[in-house]
Amino acid sequence: MSSASVAAPPARLVAPRTRPSAAQQQRDTAAAGSDGRRPERAPSMDPLSDKATLMLIRRVLCPQKLSEKDRDVVTPIEELLPSLTSRNDVDLQLYAFLAIIIRDFVQAWYNKITPDETFVAEVLQVIAHCSRALEQRFRTLDVESLVLDEIPDLLDKHIAAYRTSHDPVSQEPVAVNPRQVYHALCPLPQLSPVPQKGDQSSFEEQQENESAYRQLLVQAVLAILLPTEDLENPCLTAIVGQIFSELIVGNILAGKASQPWLLYESICIAGRVLGEKKTRATQRMVSGRHTPPALVLLGTRLLSHYIQQLFSASHLPGLLRTLRGVLFPNNALGKSTLAPPSSDDEFVALRKRAAGALLGLLPTGVAKVYLGSKSGDSPEAAAAQEDDMVDGMAHLLMVLNDEYCNKHLMYSVLELILVRLMPELSEKGVCELWEERLG
Repeated sequence: MSSASVAAPPARLVAPRTRPSAAQQQRDTAAAGSDGRRPERAPSMDPLSDKATLMLIRRVLCPQKLSEKDRDVVTPIEELLPSLTSRNDVDLQLYAFLAIIIRDFVQAWYNKITPDETFVAEVLQVIAHCSRALEQRFRTLDVESLVLDEIPDLLDKHIAAYRTSHDPVSQEPVAVNPRQVYHALCPLPQLSPVPQKGDQSSFEEQQENESAYRQLLVQAVLAILLPTEDLENPCLTAIVGQIFSELIVGNILAGKASQPWLLYESICIAGRVLGEKKTRATQRMVSGRHTPPALVLLGTRLLSHYIQQLFSASHLPGLLRTLRGVLFPNNALGKSTLAPPSSDDEFVALRKRAAGALLGLLPTGVAKVYLGSKSGDSPEAAAAQEDDMVDGMAHLLMVLNDEYCNKHLMYSVLELILVRLMPELSEKGVCELWEERLG
């Protein structure tokens, strides 16, 4: 067979190229940008911004509103949810906390039982009753006496007990556990028995006692603050009680706020924030935009005015926003933005930074008097003075080095504040309070 007789393969059919339409060209140009390049991806939204916070609250606490057909009209969040306090900016931050807690700790198991969306609204209503009642009682609280007298007295007892327990007279082999000495000097039933290394049962028993104490304390508070119709719903009071006792008191106060490294980090953050405010106030005074306080605010009245300003509700939104970023990064459970030191050297360096931050808030004369700094005129002498004062302050901060001892202080402060807000706690027991309300 000749090659000429072999049929040639059919030619490939090529579809004619068509020019894109004008509309397609406009879309491509808009997507590529004015310079012909595709625009960069938009930066992610700050999870602590008001927009992200509102989206979180609406998605978790107002899911029924997101399913409405008419989404053009956005109802303000304060009209959808019960008010927690008298300030909308404070409510916004508190609702963000509640949205995270309810989503990750309540809905995680409740939605597996029933898709009932009214349950979240009922829980929020109970919490709102508690928060509004607490706000009313806080307005009658003697803040000056609490801050200047009672809390410093607790701190003084903590310092004395810590130094006594960690500076014993006896030496090995008759030396005792410092925690046992501290607990004997500042006994709290919920923190007994003292956990012992190698004895797991002592840890478990102490944790059980602490959990039972928190639940009893919260149940007593609920019996005082909640209206009768809320107390008659055992399911809601049990869930709200668990939120307060385990997630707020147990996890945040006793769990995180008692850790030495986190206390030192908090001192560093507070020193930086207050230092910036002090600098701005000085600049206003230099520029003449600051009006000096009236002469009538002298002595104790000036101090009272300062304390009222310090504990003003206007500071709460920023404080709660920062706290949410630390405890719940990206508005979810996860690794905190603050990490504990990985070595003893880092821990000592952190304590020294906290000492420097705390020292920067004190007047120079006060620091020199109480820390015993030597005088000097040369730059070398001044630097040596600064180092000596920082070392002295770091030595004072060592009283926060033990988490177990810090728990005693935290629970003592919590009990003091609750008793001042609700004197009924010191007069009646939990069962008596509930019987009085429910008959």
